Amino acid sequence: MGKEGLWLQNIMLEYGHIVAIAEASFKVEEPFFVIVLGPNGAGKTTLLKSIVGLHKPSNGKIRVLNLNPYKHEDIRKLSKLISVVPQISRINIDIPLRVWEIVAEPLFFSSKPPRILGRRAKAIAMKYLSMIGAQDLSEKIFSDISGGERQLTLIARALASNPRLLVLDEPLSMLDPAKKHSIVSLLWNLHKDKGINVILTTHDITPFLQEPIASEATSLLVFKKIHATGKIRDILRNREAIRKTFGAFAGLAEALAGIKVKKT
Repeated sequence: MGKEGLWLQNIMLEYGHIVAIAEASFKVEEPFFVIVLGPNGAGKTTLLKSIVGLHKPSNGKIRVLNLNPYKHEDIRKLSKLISVVPQISRINIDIPLRVWEIVAEPLFFSSKPPRILGRRAKAIAMKYLSMIGAQDLSEKIFSDISGGERQLTLIARALASNPRLLVLDEPLSMLDPAKKHSIVSLLWNLHKDKGINVILTTHDITPFLQEPIASEATSLLVFKKIHATGKIRDILRNREAIRKTFGAFAGLAEALAGIKVKKT
C-alpha cells in the first residue's frame, strides 16, 4: 500500500454561479502519474487549480499528499512539495533571459538579500537541465528557442524546487507529435526514476498510448465532472464515458486512440 496521494471527495468548483466541476470524487495513492483528459472548456485547469490551492471548492474536501491545500498550517508545507508548470500559451516568451537564468529564477526569489544569480545558482540550474537532457540550451535566450525547448526549460525550472509533486497544465499544447512523445517519455522517466508524482492535463491522449504508460498511468475523463477513472486503455473502452466527455467528437477520440470500441 502506498501513501495517500490525492483525495477529492464530492468537490464542486464554481465561478460565481457557473459550475466548472460538479461532484468530483477521486483517490490515488503515491506514487502516482495522473492524466486529466478532456476537451477544451472541460474544467481541467480549474481542477488543477483546486489541487494546488488556487481555487477553493464551494463544496467537498481535498487532500494533497495528506495535507489540506486550504488549511493555513498546511499551505506553507505544500508550497515546498509542489511545483507547477503553467500552460506555455500563458507565458510571456519575450523574456530577455538565458535558459539557465529562467531555471534558476526560483532560487533568486527564495534566497536572502543581496539576491544575485551567481555561480551556485547556475550550477543548480545546470544540474536540472542535464537531468532532462537539455544542458545544451543553457546559454540560449528563452525567446529564441522552440516551443518544445521552452517546455523543457519550464520543466527544469519546476524541478529546481525539488518537488514531490509536479503539476503541469497542458504541457503538450503547441508541440508537434514527436516533441509530444518526447515530453511524455521525459515525465514518465522522472516519475519512475526519481519518484516524482505527476498530474497533468491534456486533450490529446495519443502520446500516452505507449507502454508501459498506457497500462500503468491513471487517467480521468473529465467534462464538467469526472466521467471515468482508471488505466488509459481501459477507460478508453468505456464508450458511454467517452461520449459524455467528448460529445460530438467522441468518435474522433476513439479513432485517435486506435481502440475498437464495442458497439452498444
